Amino acid sequence: MEILPGITGLAKGRRNVQCSNMVQYRDHCTFTKISIMPITWTSALETGHPTIDAQHKDLIATVDKLLEACQQGQAVDKVGPTIDYLVSYTKRHFTEEESLMLKSNYPDSAEHRNLHVAFLQVVADMHAELQKAGPTPTLVSKIVRTVSDWLISHIKQHDTKLAAHLKIANT
Repeated sequence: MEILPGITGLAKGRRNVQCSNMVQYRDHCTFTKISIMPITWTSALETGHPTIDAQHKDLIATVDKLLEACQQGQAVDKVGPTIDYLVSYTKRHFTEEESLMLKSNYPDSAEHRNLHVAFLQVVADMHAELQKAGPTPTLVSKIVRTVSDWLISHIKQHDTKLAAHLKIANT
């Protein structure tokens, strides 16, 4: 029985967030009645550009820290800092990627930038939701699902192309 998008009912009232099958997962953690699996960085997520990969690893580590806080019963305290980090991270990371696109005359830079703009709005919406409703299990689930799914999709569909172009352009 689906309770919220991606959340299904389990025995004893527990709910399991069904995560993307595009990555491998380690042990799951529980936040109130929501179970979410952290992302494991694999070579499948590497773009081949050291700076971009390091920043992606940092983002994944931050989301995983939120999930670790879930296990320790401290998620409520970590949701705000995680959203603040996402706001800062996305602006910094996207600015750096867009600078590399500009320097290398990346032909798909307009489309790639539009994806960044759209995700910045998603992050801003999550921040607004935190301000309105506070740190809820639903928001934690949304943060993890949204960031994980978007990042994995973005890496595989767009950042790998960018990294290949940067390698050819020697940028």
